Amino acid sequence: MSSSARKRESGYLNQIHLRSVSRAQGAAVSEILERVTSLLRALLPNGDYFVSHAGSETCTVEIAQGIFAPLSGKTLEVPGDGNSSFDSRELAKWIGHEPGEGDGACFRLHLTGDQSAVIGVWRSQGLAHSDLFHALASVTQLATEASRSSDLELDLQAQRLRADTMRSEVEQLQHFYRRFSNAISQCFWVLDIDQPRVQIVSENFERVWGARPEILHEGLSGFMSSVLPADRDRVLSEFHTHLGAELSTEFRVVADTEESLGEVRWIWLRAFPLPSTEALGRRVVFIADDITEKKSEEEVLRSREADLVSRARLQAIGDLASGVAHEINNPLTIIVGKASEVKRIVSTGHPRPEDISVIAAYADKIQKTSIRISEIVQSLKFLSRPEKHMSIHRHPFYKIFQELRDMCSERFKAHGVLLEIPEPPPELAAEINPTLVSQMLLNLINNAHDAVEKERNAWVRVEWAEDDDSIYLFVTDSGPGIPIKIRSRIFDPFFTTKDPGKGTGLGLSLAASIAAHHQGSLRLDNLHTHTRFAIQLPKRSTG
Repeated sequence: MSSSARKRESGYLNQIHLRSVSRAQGAAVSEILERVTSLLRALLPNGDYFVSHAGSETCTVEIAQGIFAPLSGKTLEVPGDGNSSFDSRELAKWIGHEPGEGDGACFRLHLTGDQSAVIGVWRSQGLAHSDLFHALASVTQLATEASRSSDLELDLQAQRLRADTMRSEVEQLQHFYRRFSNAISQCFWVLDIDQPRVQIVSENFERVWGARPEILHEGLSGFMSSVLPADRDRVLSEFHTHLGAELSTEFRVVADTEESLGEVRWIWLRAFPLPSTEALGRRVVFIADDITEKKSEEEVLRSREADLVSRARLQAIGDLASGVAHEINNPLTIIVGKASEVKRIVSTGHPRPEDISVIAAYADKIQKTSIRISEIVQSLKFLSRPEKHMSIHRHPFYKIFQELRDMCSERFKAHGVLLEIPEPPPELAAEINPTLVSQMLLNLINNAHDAVEKERNAWVRVEWAEDDDSIYLFVTDSGPGIPIKIRSRIFDPFFTTKDPGKGTGLGLSLAASIAAHHQGSLRLDNLHTHTRFAIQLPKRSTG
């Protein structure tokens, strides 16, 4: 129910309350006036009197006898308020008598609530003054007692009405609570820590948790009985760690209802301590949500991302395959040629002295060329090593740059793109994972190659700089830069501007993740004339 609806309903109930009180007061006044009239009739059977229902300044004559009969139904102005009296001169005016022609008395009497009455009596020649006084005293006493009784009855009626109103409001609140708890996906309960006992449990607890609400009344042991055994120690530890503070944790429970017996669900549980009061003590509100579907979706997404990352790594290596093939085939051609020459010389059976030096030179060439092939193979193995076996340690950058030249040079030559990779000093080193850093640089270099391979005089350049704390690596290509409209998306996973089937859109995302893994950063240099990416890596790991 909305706030405005509750206000309208509250106003409606107040109107009912006021109308009920008004009706009750009216009935009480009529009863008192009837009893007063009966008493006057008995005490003054032939007397002259009137009884009226009075407001603040006027009265309406309801019962009139004798000389007051002409006043019946008329409205008169009366002085005074509360219990007060006024002399016979006012009466004489009302009945048209001159002062001194008779004797009378008139007074205003409080009845009940804000109600009052005006009673007037005229003493004729045959009525003793004492009889008139006795009659008025009896009427006053009767009216006072009746008024008190009526006030008590009205108070009881008002209390009953308030109780009915509160009962109606509680019923409406309970109805709203049931509709609210069934409409939301979370269940909740309130725990009294001092007792300890559960004060409130939402009706949808079993639907969300997969267990009866009674497990909460069994204390921590009942609560933990539904938690998956593999998660219990962790959940207990988090409960003790966050005792008296807010808690947010995720764990699995085993459902034991007929509909979902044995089903494993993921629960997201949050706890919020309420302010402690002397009357209510210390309480905690728990809110639980079934996030099983969300966890399943996350698992599927992680599996897909892992598959795409693996494919991206394989594609990065595959992109190098043609260049590496040339890089290996050329040395193999040299080895085969030199080995054939050595074999020919040896086959003569009588090598000349000058042939010995030729054979030595060929052997040296074969050895160096074989080492070159070995380095290329090692670079590929280094790149494809699974990340779970990788560690961070101090590593020089000249080795990484050398491996990148070995893997990329032939591919760049084949497409007419100039690749410039410097030879940094051996002391340029940092605490890094060399495989990850190689992967990061390789992704940037491959992206740069793909961006400029169709341009004339295309080039890609790797540069470095350092300060006391960090090493900075720059990969720049001859392109004009990244368009402004897509700059904010280039690091998003799976975003790519390449032709379909040529890129996964993970290159820059993986590179940024690798930089972050080293407590560093990767950013696009928007101020550079060409397309330039800047990497910052701390020299010392803080992990």
